[in-house]
Amino acid sequence: MVTTFALFVCLSSWLVQAVHGSTVACVQTSDCETILRQGSQCVDGFCTNPFYHGGCLKSLLPDDVRDNLKKRLRVCNSQDPPEAEQLGYCRPSPMKYAEIRIGGRNWESAMFGAWIMQILLSEILDVPTSIEGGVPGLDLNFYHPNNAFEFWKAEFDPALTELTSATRVKDCSTVTSDPDHYEPCSHILPEVWWATYDESAFEGLEKIGDLGVMAEGAMFIPLFAVEDDATLTSFVGLRGEANRRKLAETFKRPTRWKQYCDEFSPTACQEPDSVAQRAPLDETEENVFFQEGAFTGFFRATPDHDCDKFPRNCTGDLIQSPCEWYSVAKQQCHHLGIALESHGPQANGHYGYEEQVQITMAANATKSPIMIILFDSDPIYESYMKTDTQFTRVTFPPPTQECVDARKGQYYYCAEDASPELLFGTPEGACDTFPEALQKGTTFFRLCHGLTILLF
Repeated sequence: MVTTFALFVCLSSWLVQAVHGSTVACVQTSDCETILRQGSQCVDGFCTNPFYHGGCLKSLLPDDVRDNLKKRLRVCNSQDPPEAEQLGYCRPSPMKYAEIRIGGRNWESAMFGAWIMQILLSEILDVPTSIEGGVPGLDLNFYHPNNAFEFWKAEFDPALTELTSATRVKDCSTVTSDPDHYEPCSHILPEVWWATYDESAFEGLEKIGDLGVMAEGAMFIPLFAVEDDATLTSFVGLRGEANRRKLAETFKRPTRWKQYCDEFSPTACQEPDSVAQRAPLDETEENVFFQEGAFTGFFRATPDHDCDKFPRNCTGDLIQSPCEWYSVAKQQCHHLGIALESHGPQANGHYGYEEQVQITMAANATKSPIMIILFDSDPIYESYMKTDTQFTRVTFPPPTQECVDARKGQYYYCAEDASPELLFGTPEGACDTFPEALQKGTTFFRLCHGLTILLF
């Protein structure tokens, strides 16, 4: 129980850091200890990761619990800086275990699972453990010295070649860093959505297991929008020309901070107003949709929303999930005649996960209605429960096996040149979604003393 609580505190510290951005600015170490926790240091104007210096459990468990953990450091991994061991922040594996690499993903629940595995393996079992970022040089480790809060960057891989790559090379730290020839390499995937993959992708791997979680991706709107118009919770109240203007007037487009300053602020954000307290300081801030205490977010009407000028083509905005994620929203909207379009920066109008987080924060802060594709296992969904922004599911025609079968092969949205058949499918597939049992994928990993461990 105490160890579980300690893990929760560790992840909570990362969540605080994530809200503040990829780095936390500081003037002195006490700033870092206040914002994050004791152990974080102010170095060159930014807070270091409090758990880089020795580990998580070592710094949190009380004296009378696992006292040996408090006296020993975490095990180093191949993605630690070379000086980490020299400075006494980590130690080599006493049993000389080979390293296990966990596959990161671009959503929070999978990353939290990866970090928990890394903590337990590195600090209790003495197994070196790193996290695959999908591209060379991307460090997703829980122990990253500079608190980098990032997500998996590789394109969607329906064949799961990162697992087969680990089976072939054994030691993922030996994979080339050449970006032109880089192969993601993972011994374990903490969370897999079956609907995204063909079952043949797992052929030849040692174990596929149930994660013990049922989850579902669907279309959601905030509760405050439902209280204003309950017809928004069903496809019946969304479809057809009679509802086109309603959708266009209700669901406006989220606005990045710089665009708000350039096009809507009376003073170009040189003076504070109800939306922005100041102008963005750098390119990262320029592109955000929300910044705590500085930019509350802004939702605007565009020519796409003008039903007077374009009565048959005006649309409301849909906040689509990342293009690699399972979604049938395009199919539902296209074949049921729902006037919603997504205009995100990814292929075919999808938004990145970090952008979804920011947009939901902006919607909550400004009480602006949004229609968004979410997953009910995700922290975005869970963080607003029991508030007036609690996300309410939109219902579609009941799913049948015939409908589900009609969708097969239609889930790859990351290709700019994807055909209409791939993006929109057939009318038979425009039904609702089923809850899905999430899986985990693993491969046997033989350690240097002939010991074989099978995670999970």
